[in-house]
Amino acid sequence: MRFSNMLVHFCSTTKHKLWVFWFMARFCSRLMFRALIHDNTKYYPSEAVGFSSIIDRLRQTTYGSPQYKKCLEDIRPAIQTHYSRNSHHPENHADGVHDMDLADLIEMYCDWHASAKRHDDGNIFRSIRINQSRFGLSEQLASIMENEARTGKDDRRKIVRMPSSPKKPIRPAGNRAS
Repeated sequence: MRFSNMLVHFCSTTKHKLWVFWFMARFCSRLMFRALIHDNTKYYPSEAVGFSSIIDRLRQTTYGSPQYKKCLEDIRPAIQTHYSRNSHHPENHADGVHDMDLADLIEMYCDWHASAKRHDDGNIFRSIRINQSRFGLSEQLASIMENEARTGKDDRRKIVRMPSSPKKPIRPAGNRAS
């Protein structure tokens, strides 16, 4: 193994890592901004009046149930206005989820997860399956969301798996001890 090849490899890998860091940091910055402004439109009177009128009833409903749908129907103008102002809702897009970008999808998933906590019997897994049918999500995307719901609590152990130390020292080919 030549030193110059090793040097090129390390430089190339470092450059690649920096680009990955750059793209991930830029994406994280977008997500953090979106998290900061998430649902700010619900403070506007055109939405706040409607949402505040069902807040107590909504908590006691099961997501997707007839009672839940009745609550939303009771404030239809506020709901439609909310959907039209927020791109993390599939209803905001002509072709639903298929027109969303990755940041929209992540915010939508986080919104579903947080919304499940608003209901006395909220369950993110049930919400994902209901919304899979409601919005035509692929089985693959629904499974990815469920994987996140299961492992998102503490995924540090998944991120990097270092190889275990070899029991015997590894020697480069051609340098065998006699």
